[in-house]
Amino acid sequence: SAAPGVSFRTVPGPLRQTANGAEVPAETLRTARVLALSAIADNRRFEADLRALGLAVVAAIGFADHHRYSFADIERVLETAGRSGASHVATTEKDLPRLQVDPGRKLLERVPVMVLPVGVRWVEGEAVIRSAVTGLAKRKGTT
Repeated sequence: SAAPGVSFRTVPGPLRQTANGAEVPAETLRTARVLALSAIADNRRFEADLRALGLAVVAAIGFADHHRYSFADIERVLETAGRSGASHVATTEKDLPRLQVDPGRKLLERVPVMVLPVGVRWVEGEAVIRSAVTGLAKRKGTT
């Protein structure tokens, strides 16, 4: 919760293909065997979100928040994907940019990778926050 009377929850969005940004087809979701790869504050939550979407998570590798992937990390992911029979790797929207440059690019070239965006759903207090942001923007002259 951000402030008294304000609360929200995170909501996983539709999985996207990293190759073209398109939504992952339902058939792929039904048949994919996924290695969950994340470097966020709550790696287990990411794995649970994937399972809640109906994915078969056959392996998971989680790193500390903001981890910078090394060549050894990417090799470990590839080896684990092979050993576990993973057909895809799923990662977070936050981690994707770190995988689009070396050494992570090697992973994207070798295994289909999908990304899970996460949004916010307000439970209460959305109007309070919107009003506060609008007020700040008006004071700064950005509206």
